[in-house]
Amino acid sequence: MIEEDYKKGWRQHFPTYHFEKRDIALEEYKVAAKNLESEERVFLNASNVSLVSSAALGSLLVGSSDRLASVFEDIIPPYVISMISLLIILGFSFVTLKYFSDRQRSIVFSGRKVIILRRMLGLSYGRVQLLLPNWRVEGADQPLAVRLFPGWFTYVAYPFWIVSIISTSVVFF
Repeated sequence: MIEEDYKKGWRQHFPTYHFEKRDIALEEYKVAAKNLESEERVFLNASNVSLVSSAALGSLLVGSSDRLASVFEDIIPPYVISMISLLIILGFSFVTLKYFSDRQRSIVFSGRKVIILRRMLGLSYGRVQLLLPNWRVEGADQPLAVRLFPGWFTYVAYPFWIVSIISTSVVFF
């Protein structure tokens, strides 16, 4: 039976069963929806904080690079100071981008859980997409309709653009 389904190309992406006692599933749905909302709020707040902090740290590093080189001139050669500052910038950029990618993955998985629980509870918004598009969590019927990375020009990629532009400009100057 399993081999026959596999040969036909059928795969089950989400549970097709439903709950008979819906109270537990409804509470789980409420918790998942609150978790999704808080994850999105954390992502947006963190992107705002990263914008401010990376701009402040970048301008501080660019402004004090000459003084830093003159203080350590006798101890460390200038090219070593440049290499250390470059490593600090790259490390900050990598850690920040890794954090945002983990937050986005958590948001997508929480959204998929909400979609799965909604379907298991028997709720579907149908095929009309005027108010609730089926590629967003609000109107999706399939959990994989919510993509892990929606695109380079969406709000998900803003932290990447912010951190990369500021890091590149600091390295350039």
